[in-house]
Parts: sequence; structure tokens; C-alpha cells
Amino acid sequence: MTGGRTGWFVTVDGPSGVGKSTTVVALHDHLAAQERPARRTVEPTTSALGKFTRSHANEIHGMALACLVAANRYEHIETEIEPALRAGVLIISDRYLPSTLVLQQLDGVPLEFLLAVNDHVLLPDLAVILTADPGLIAERIAARGITHRWHLDPTGPSREVALYGPRT
Repeated sequence: MTGGRTGWFVTVDGPSGVGKSTTVVALHDHLAAQERPARRTVEPTTSALGKFTRSHANEIHGMALACLVAANRYEHIETEIEPALRAGVLIISDRYLPSTLVLQQLDGVPLEFLLAVNDHVLLPDLAVILTADPGLIAERIAARGITHRWHLDPTGPSREVALYGPRT
């Protein structure tokens, strides 16, 4: 740990409908049952900036949306993640940088731009990427309903899985 922090930072990312939120809740509940200090967060966050970003993600596209997401991430680090880490808390974030790299690329933003705008973010101690068969993901999205514009693309699950997959 650096900078006097004693906590741990864990992120969970993956395609829409893969079970990120379910996994984060289960891990948090498991740690709470053991009386371990843990806190769940999500991106976009529940701050005013995070709520604005989430509520306008269907209207704002491309680099503008990528900048909003990055700004919210820096706010998240400064106001939630770093203070909790200094206090010895394990932070579990439901989505973080990998989700940005995938979703914003699907929105036409070049990877180089995304890496540059996120160049100074805090990297997690453990980054977990969940994945599943695109057909199963499509079934889960259909069952719960379309929640954002990325779900309107029938090739979306396959494209997301491919971007989260290993690079060769």
C-alpha cells in the first residue's frame, strides 16, 4: 500500500447483464458477515455529477460522454475511494476503468483518447473481469429490460465480450 493507505481497492467489470452488481453485493455481504470493513461503490456514482452522467448517457455521446465519465471517476477517487482506503476500508466498485474502455469504444471513442483522459486514475489492487456467453448475456438483458442505448444493438453483447476478452 502507498500513501499511508491500509485499505484495499477491488473493481468488478464486465459486459452488461453478466452479474457485476450481484457479485459486488454478494462479496460485500460476505465481508460484512465477517465484520470486515467494506464499502460498495458504483460508477457512475451517486453524486450529482454521477447522477447527471447516468441520466444523460442516452443523449450525450462519444468524447463528451467519455469526459463526463472520467470526471466522475476522478471525483469518485477523491471523495470516496481514497478516504476509505486511508481509513482501512475495502472498497468494492461496481464498474471502473475497464467498463469505460469497453463502452466508450463501442460509442466510437478511440482507445488512445480514453487512456489519456484516464491517465491519472487510481489503479485497483485487484481488478476482476466477469464474462459469459453473449447469448446468455442477451437473454439476461431481455429479461430485465433495456436500460440504456447500448442494449438496443443486438450485436452489443458479442461486441462487449470481445472487447473485455484477452488481447493477443
